[in-house]
Amino acid sequence: HQVVFLEGLGVFVAFTGAILAGKEAADAEDTDESALLSLWGDALGIISSIGGIGYIVLGKSLRSTMPVLLFMVLNMAVASILILLFMLA
Repeated sequence: HQVVFLEGLGVFVAFTGAILAGKEAADAEDTDESALLSLWGDALGIISSIGGIGYIVLGKSLRSTMPVLLFMVLNMAVASILILLFMLA
């Protein structure tokens, strides 16, 4: 399945917002610790937007080939594993 124009526009808007937020944080004069925390937050925001894009694109193609219940179980299982790994790190 191809990405619909509005989905692509939403991704563009999200990345533009992430870049502007990162630029604002980079321009502000902060201590080294707060700058590192800000950079870490920006990186997590970009990673989560990439994950959101992946969810939309993969979900759109997988839902047409598998039952909704199986899709949701696999989706929640992967999310639970990722959250568990993040909490253990």
